[in-house]
Amino acid sequence: MKQLNGILVVLFGALLIGCNSNPTNEGNISSDIIGNWQWKSTTGGIGGTTTTPTGDNVYVLRITSDSNYIELRNDTTTFTDKFTTYQFNISDSSQSHLVIDFINSRRFSLLVIKVTTDSLILSDMITDGFTSVYTRMNY
Repeated sequence: MKQLNGILVVLFGALLIGCNSNPTNEGNISSDIIGNWQWKSTTGGIGGTTTTPTGDNVYVLRITSDSNYIELRNDTTTFTDKFTTYQFNISDSSQSHLVIDFINSRRFSLLVIKVTTDSLILSDMITDGFTSVYTRMNY
């Protein structure tokens, strides 16, 4: 039994070392993600389903420079929270991604997969999570 516990401790330690976050940029919000983003689709989960807006509903994600993350449906706030950001380094590569980490809610942290001048792709930082696609709004 002691041998099994020793093996579990070593495996757990290796797991912690394998996923490395770099908090040196913690709190610095990338100006690329700031703005109003219109939700286009979400894909994922265990079943790999895809969801898109229905009817005339317009879903907006507003990310502000003062660390507010706000979701709206037809101009009505449906979720709001403060957030912080940090860089997440993938240990098997040189890739680094920005992470949005919520302060007051129990939502999963979001990995910024891609951000360009006109599109944003966010993914839950869990297995079988969801990935959402947004386009920048000009207003």
